[in-house]
Amino acid sequence: MLRQDMSNEGPVMSTEAPVKWHIKDVRWKEVIKRQDYAQLLMTCCIVVGILIPTYVCDPRSSEYFIYDATISLPPVSPDFEPSVPNWVPVVIPLLELFFTIVVGEILSSRAQHKSVTDAVATLLYFLADGVQSFICSLLVSQVTKLVVGRTRPDFLARCAPEYPANWTLAIGANVDQSLWPCTREYDEVLKDGYQSFPSGHASISFNITVYASAYLIWCWNMRYPLVVAQLPMWAQFRQDFRNVAAKLWMIVMLALAWGISLSRVIDHQHHISDILGGAFVGIFIALVYSLRAIPRYKRVLSLEPESVPTEMVNTEIDTLRRVSFGRSSISKEAPRTDRGMGPEGAVAPAHASTSV
Repeated sequence: MLRQDMSNEGPVMSTEAPVKWHIKDVRWKEVIKRQDYAQLLMTCCIVVGILIPTYVCDPRSSEYFIYDATISLPPVSPDFEPSVPNWVPVVIPLLELFFTIVVGEILSSRAQHKSVTDAVATLLYFLADGVQSFICSLLVSQVTKLVVGRTRPDFLARCAPEYPANWTLAIGANVDQSLWPCTREYDEVLKDGYQSFPSGHASISFNITVYASAYLIWCWNMRYPLVVAQLPMWAQFRQDFRNVAAKLWMIVMLALAWGISLSRVIDHQHHISDILGGAFVGIFIALVYSLRAIPRYKRVLSLEPESVPTEMVNTEIDTLRRVSFGRSSISKEAPRTDRGMGPEGAVAPAHASTSV
C-alpha cells in the first residue's frame, strides 16, 4: 500500500496487508450519531415543499393560439404517457449515485478510512447529501413549472380547442383567446399541458450525473496524492485502468441522462429549451452541493487515536528512521514535540525537530 509521507524521500511502501472489514464490525450507533441531522431536516422540508405546490396549486394558464405550430404536435400515445416511464429518471439516477459512492468509499478509498465504521458513515453522508441535491433540483423544477406555465408541444391535442367557423385572422391583430376554449375538462392531462418549462426529467437526471461525477473525480484523483511515476509498472497500469474505468462510468451516466432528456423531445412532451433549462438547473444545484459536501465530509470521521491504521503508523516510523540514520541524529537542542509549537508559532509535525 502506497502512502505519501512528509519527508523529502518521497512515498513509503508498506508491505503490511490491510485489515479485513466485515459488516459485523460496523458500530451502527456511531454511524447514526455522526450524520448531519440538520441536513436531514432540510431534506424533509424540501419534500413537503414539493408535495404542497404539486397537489394544491395549479400552474399558470398562459395564452395559447390555435395557429401556433410549436404546440400543435400530435401525441405519441393516446393517453399522453411518455415512452420512458416516469419512474426511470428517478430510480436509475439514484441507483447510479448509490453504486458510485459504495465503490468510492468501500472499495476504492478503503485504505483512507480508520475503520469500516468510518467508511459506512462517510458513505451515508455523501448519499444523504446527493439525495438532497436530487430533491432540491426537483423542487426548483416543479415550482418553476407552476410559475411559468409554458404549454407543451402537444398542448393543442390535450386541449382539443373549439375552432371557430369561417374565421379570418388579420396579421398583427390582437386575438381574444376565448374564441377557442378547450373542450377537455380541466383534468390532470390538461393541467400537465401547462408544465413544460423546465424539464424535470432532465433536471434530476443531470443533477445526479454531475454530483456522482464530481464525487468520483475527487475520490479517485484528489482525495490523496498521486505518485504514478514512482509506482511499479503493473501497479501504475492498475491505477491508470481504474481512472479509465471511472471515466467510462461517467460517460455512461451522462449518456443515460442525455437519453432520458431526448426521449422527452421525441415524445412531444418538451421543447429543446425546456431540456436545456432543466439540465442547467440540475447541474448548478449538483455543483453547489458537491462543492459544499466534499470539504465537510471529515465531520463524520472518528477521532479515536487507537483506530489509526497501522500503515499510517509505519509510514511515520520509517520516515523518522530515514531522517535519523540517513542524515544525522536527532538534535538535543530541539526536543521532539509531536503537538508542540514551532519557532514561528505554528504547529510542528511529528518529525520537525530533526536536524539536517
